[in-house]
Amino acid sequence: MRPIEPNAVLCKDGRMFSVRRGGRGIILDADFRDPAVVSSGLGRFTVFHEPGDGSAEHGGMPVEIVRAYARAHGGVAEAGEQALSLLKELAGETPITDSRAPISEDADPDVDFLGRPLPPPHLRLDCLTDAVIEARRGLAEVHGPLVLGLGHADASPRRAALERRVEIASLSASRLSLVDRPRYAAHPLREEAVKLRKRLAEVQRQALAEIAREA
Repeated sequence: MRPIEPNAVLCKDGRMFSVRRGGRGIILDADFRDPAVVSSGLGRFTVFHEPGDGSAEHGGMPVEIVRAYARAHGGVAEAGEQALSLLKELAGETPITDSRAPISEDADPDVDFLGRPLPPPHLRLDCLTDAVIEARRGLAEVHGPLVLGLGHADASPRRAALERRVEIASLSASRLSLVDRPRYAAHPLREEAVKLRKRLAEVQRQALAEIAREA
């Protein structure tokens, strides 16, 4: 049997996922089509998914979510050394009361959840701060006039632009579910995160209503 990759986790039913460090912290890569992603709660922490790619990135989740995902596949059969180290680090998370963090000069280059390049990080931000930053970008992108020519090619230009608006608003808002976690109760950006989530939900609702009217 071929040795498992250092950042991989093999479940007892044969399902495999991987854990790595990204510019936003610990990232879990798993098949977004896997029903256990939803049933375990992992799907709420999706931070990036490239259309056409079966794997999605998940970040900001507590270790209990990772354990629930593994249990849905019978438990862990084997894990690489790097994966074990990162999961132990995730299990040792502490409450966040400030977004400041130690300088990290060797963090990996990264992209945001829409695939746009980010500058090399000089600070390791906590997950809620990062989610708020990305939600600001997402809201700015969906709050203006529709940009025709973006979105899925198999739809009319207007419907494609509306579907893209729904997708951006949904992804931005989904990351802000972090605000409900007790460890962020005293976070300095918590109030803004709540407001952003409501505004993104309203944008998504309006776009879906327009799509329904055009159907």
